[in-house]
Amino acid sequence: MKLEKAPIKKQITYTILIVLGLVLLLAFLGSFFTPTDDALSPNHTPPEVEDVVIDASAPSPIPSIPSIPAKTFTIDVLNGSTLVAFGELDLQSNDHEISGRAGIYSTTEGELVQLERGFHVTQSPSLHIYAAQNTTPVNSLDELTNPIHLGQLAEFDSAIHFPFPTHTTYKTIILWDHHRDVHVATAIIEDFVPPVK
Repeated sequence: MKLEKAPIKKQITYTILIVLGLVLLLAFLGSFFTPTDDALSPNHTPPEVEDVVIDASAPSPIPSIPSIPAKTFTIDVLNGSTLVAFGELDLQSNDHEISGRAGIYSTTEGELVQLERGFHVTQSPSLHIYAAQNTTPVNSLDELTNPIHLGQLAEFDSAIHFPFPTHTTYKTIILWDHHRDVHVATAIIEDFVPPVK
């Protein structure tokens, strides 16, 4: 018995369907990979935004922990900033999700911390950020060495800036949910060393 070839129209239809299927498969697989992040480049600057008032307007929920003074960083200052230190945000709570990193940037107006690289955290009505001089993770705010309140998070899915005292002295960033009284995340800060070219 002799097999007959499929008509040309069917062959073209099958070819188009196969190509379309491959394109969809590649798009699906590509969604699992993130593009290369140049945030560790020495020339990386935070994304362009309008002038930002970085204000710890919400007072520290713990009176014994002082708040850092508010600052305004203009777009020019943000664009001229340089990455000097960073730390990955490590989840400490089963009640939350978190992703991203804390980047410390030097500017002409002082240092700032930016929660970045796809920053996301579970929302809370009272999520606060602190800096401390500890060099290892802690389990409670009572264990912090010379803590300072940087502010309250109002955004949960985008880059957020806060004034930062100095990365040479303050080595830990803590996110604390005062609504649930839960330690959400810690970032241990390491100096950024630009790659040698």
